Amino acid sequence: MWCIGFQKVQEGVTILGDLVLKDKILVYDLARQRIGWADYDCSLSVNVSVTTSKDEYINAGQVRSFSSSQIGNLFRRV
Repeated sequence: MWCIGFQKVQEGVTILGDLVLKDKILVYDLARQRIGWADYDCSLSVNVSVTTSKDEYINAGQVRSFSSSQIGNLFRRV
């Protein structure tokens, strides 16, 4: 089982476990400090396009993406 944890200094930890992440693809946008995920058939290969322009596209359907300021609020609701 794999889990992802998020923690800000002096705040509680939010852990997303295998039930939340099942059949999802995770996207890390380091330049904009965002993460996102979308429903995905994990038996398929993943095509990733990396670019230095303002837009970045991946072949993973509709990705839910959040800015770093929105991430804390999102995970408090999970």
